[in-house]
Amino acid sequence: MRQIASVRIYLLAAVLCAPILIGAQTPPPADRELAGKKLFLQRCSICHLPPLNEPGDPDPQPYGPKLNGFVKDAATENRARQAILNGTPRMPGFQYGLTRDEIETIIVYLKTFK
Repeated sequence: MRQIASVRIYLLAAVLCAPILIGAQTPPPADRELAGKKLFLQRCSICHLPPLNEPGDPDPQPYGPKLNGFVKDAATENRARQAILNGTPRMPGFQYGLTRDEIETIIVYLKTFK
């Protein structure tokens, strides 16, 4: 009876931990771009996308710079990574709010901007 109870506990633990372990894997590139887009919209769009058009304002500008074409090569990719991680004079750093994998996922999405 005791062995059956311990087996049930191990099975329950495996079922509860499986989504965590499966989610820890790196998604395929297309899925990673989508995940990066979601993170960008959640964390970055408030400053890096223009606000909704206010009446009388024909061309609203975002608070932060537009990021179209910002990540072009390894140097700009590293610069973006450091800016996200450590911040800039106008932007907070996200070293405590995003994991390194989440930052890399945002970089993957930024590479899709033309």
